[in-house]
Amino acid sequence: MGERDSFSGRSGSGDNIVCVTVLGRDRPGIIAGITRVLHERAANIRESAMTILGHQCAMLIIVQLPRNMSMTELERALEGVKKQYELSVFVTRVAAHELSAEDIGPARNWSITLYGGDHPGIVHEVAQLMASFDATITELKVRVVGRDPDIGIVSMRVRPPRGLSMERVRPEVEKLGPRFGVEVRFG
Repeated sequence: MGERDSFSGRSGSGDNIVCVTVLGRDRPGIIAGITRVLHERAANIRESAMTILGHQCAMLIIVQLPRNMSMTELERALEGVKKQYELSVFVTRVAAHELSAEDIGPARNWSITLYGGDHPGIVHEVAQLMASFDATITELKVRVVGRDPDIGIVSMRVRPPRGLSMERVRPEVEKLGPRFGVEVRFG
């Protein structure tokens, strides 16, 4: 991308960028093992997200590989950690244009939260509504808490397409409140 990478002090060219996807049962040391392999090979972490659901670990890491390293070499280097922690690890190419800084900025993101009784289909309804507006869900969290009755919390970050205003979408999202018996917060 040509900008100076503030984490490594190197200039990035935007090429040789991959996404490393890690899935498996949560255990201490998974992140240390994966990042050790990346560090030892001078691969630069550009962005990452990780979560634990139940006892399952899921991690996505956008990595800029050194110019002389192939995706296949990284896959081989990760084999030891993969076996040690019984992980599924996938490495896929990321095109430089997919890393556009203007799409990542929080200023263009909206936050939507639904809170109330747990209802099957509510996540799909919100996701379908966002898709109908060509809006991208960049983060989704769902949690069911309590018992008798179950209370559901759905929170998401949404990146709208250029030109779509919050005022256009808000009334449609708010219609879901009475339909599912939930409180809707949009901002």
